[in-house]
Amino acid sequence: MTTETDNKNKTPDFYIFVKDPEGNSTRIGAAFRHNKGQGMNILINEERYVAFPPKKKDKSPTP
Repeated sequence: MTTETDNKNKTPDFYIFVKDPEGNSTRIGAAFRHNKGQGMNILINEERYVAFPPKKKDKSPTP
């Protein structure tokens, strides 16, 4: 698993910005592709989040 320290040394796949009322953008975080699956490790203001796409539901009938 990639740690927050590892991500600081790695170039992000995405940067995260916020716009103020005047339209100025400020970078507040970054997102890195997750090592496992199609998820993302997201760092915003020193907080770490992980996002994954929803799992497909099993459509088989229940007994």
